[in-house]
Order: sequence, then structure tokens, then C-alpha cells
Amino acid sequence: MCVWRGLLLMLATTTSACASAGFSSALDEPRDDSWPVTGVPPAPMQPVVLGGDFGDVQVTYLGSGGFIVRAGSEAILTGPFFSNPSMLQVLFASIRVDTARVDRGLEGHDLSDVDAVLIGHGHYDHLMDVPYIVRTYRPEARVYGAPTVRNLILSDMPDPNRVVAIETDSAATRREPGQWYSSTSGRFRWMAIRSDHSKHFWRVELFQGHQRTPRPTLPSRAGDWKVGETYAYLIEVLRPDGEPALRIHYNDSPGTADDGFPPDTALDGDVPLVALLTAPGHKWEDGYPGDLVEHLEPDYVIASHWEDFFTPQEPDPKPIFGTFYSEFVEKMNRLPVDWTAPAPGAVLVFTGS
Repeated sequence: MCVWRGLLLMLATTTSACASAGFSSALDEPRDDSWPVTGVPPAPMQPVVLGGDFGDVQVTYLGSGGFIVRAGSEAILTGPFFSNPSMLQVLFASIRVDTARVDRGLEGHDLSDVDAVLIGHGHYDHLMDVPYIVRTYRPEARVYGAPTVRNLILSDMPDPNRVVAIETDSAATRREPGQWYSSTSGRFRWMAIRSDHSKHFWRVELFQGHQRTPRPTLPSRAGDWKVGETYAYLIEVLRPDGEPALRIHYNDSPGTADDGFPPDTALDGDVPLVALLTAPGHKWEDGYPGDLVEHLEPDYVIASHWEDFFTPQEPDPKPIFGTFYSEFVEKMNRLPVDWTAPAPGAVLVFTGS
């Protein structure tokens, strides 16, 4: 979510109607005092016992929208991103995968059992590193996302047949279930859920649009990584009999109203649920994250994408300025749910009773 590019572009582009409207309303926007932040519960050091009938499920936070979810000998990866081009690069120059940063970010993380990579939307900070990661670390993995996602990266993928475009009519809504996709071993299944991308600064959404046809090369400008169709995902860890033992809800941008909400029928049964919820965008989406948490009734929440991704990853990251992260923390602390916002590299383990 390219916040700073939008800010400077809107300041510079005074002839744009959207920019002008945003600029005129800026005087009414509160300040973002997101550092230092207090009140974030620490990530648990011991396994979190949720009840239910499943073995250990390991959730590793990689930074931005990236997670590794591992159950037994199989894993799911979501939107990994480590290149972190600077604000100036995003604004004025070309951007590309920084393979050294990617390799450094993945050091110590085993991707050899990753069966699928789930992508929520097409912006560079969720998708740009994916072709390199798949090609280098796990060519057998399949990448799932919207048609725009497929068209943006297809030219750089080791096997185009392993890039799966999920059409919107196959994705769920709050009222209608969608198509389930299964991992090779049957340990996981997942359903895409129609969502929307939140606004950035001044309630304006940046880098909109779709990539309707496959590109001959990867985009070299941040603005060419179009958002496309935005999805959240409901992931299920399955028992040997095919019934869900643990549910995981993942989003990489908050939507509006019911966007990204799983259908009620998909939440049936007494099944523990862990929510992986993005932090940025909450300021501009009324009711987030509270309404979604109320709908999901999760046993635990892990907040993501909160740290500055315009600088290389560091052990003690700071929040992205302009995302009102301290307010997000206050909102989460008012909700009746255990949660944390870990630093990249943190590993949380969830286990059944």
C-alpha cells in the first residue's frame, strides 16, 4: 500500500480532482503519532492452546503480508515481500526485486514444503518478490490469486501452468460460498473471498485498475503493479477425515462493509479460528477491524503489514507513518480477543487441546 507515493503525488498533482479534494480535506485529518507505540501484547513464547482436534500449526510472520502456515509436512505461503524499495525509488525510479534482501529475509525459513502461495491483490508490496521466491526456493508451488495477479507475473514464473487465476465468480461473498481449492496432500484447503482495497491518504485509493492481459515482463514502476481484484482467504487445516480442525482467515487489505467476510455457512461448527489481519487502512474503513472480528469470532488475531516497508527489514521495526498504527492498537485492545503484532521472523505455534 504505497502511502508515501500517494501523498507526494497528490501534493504535486494539483490539477487532479481527486488530489485537490484530498488536499483540501487534509487540514481536517488528525496527525499520525504512531511512534513510539505502546500496548501491543507480546507474541506468546509457548504454544497457544485453542482446543479442537489438531496437532501443532506453526504460523511464521515474514513481514508485510507474508506468512508461512505449516501443518505437519505441508505449508501455505502468503504474499511474501522483502525487497522494500525506498520511497524515492517508488516515487521517481524503477523498482525491481532485491534478491539479496529476499535471500536475507528468508534465511532460516524452509520453503521446501510450501504447496501454495496465496496472493490477495496485485500491488508491488505483495506480489513483486513472488516470482523470484517461487523460482528459487519452491518451483513446485502453485500461486493463487485474481486474474490481474496472474497477468502481472506470468512472464517470470518457472511454470505458467502453476499460476492459478481465481475468477470473481469462484470467490465467496458474505452470503454465498465460493470454490474450495485443496493442497496436494489434502492437509489444507482454502476459499477466496471477494474484498476491496482500503483507501490510502485522504480517502483516495492509489494504483487502481486491472491487468487484463499477460504482461511480456514484470512491471518496473510501482504504479504498474495494479491492485486488480482483491481477495481475502479462508484457509482450513483438515483432519484425516476431511473435516476442518482449524480455520485461518487472512486478509492483506481491509475492505468496506462486508468485503472480505467469509460466508456464515463456512464458519459453521465449533472450529477454532486464527485471524491474520492487516493493520494499514483501518483509519479509512469504518468498523474495521471490529466488525470483522465480531463476524469471525476468532480465538486469536495476528496483526500484519504494520512495519515500515520503505526501508530494509530490521530487528526492531517501526510502524509506517501515515497509517495511524497507534489507533489500530487502541482499537484491537478494546476488542475481546487475544492478539499480537509480531516483528518479522516471529513464530507462533497453535495447538489443539
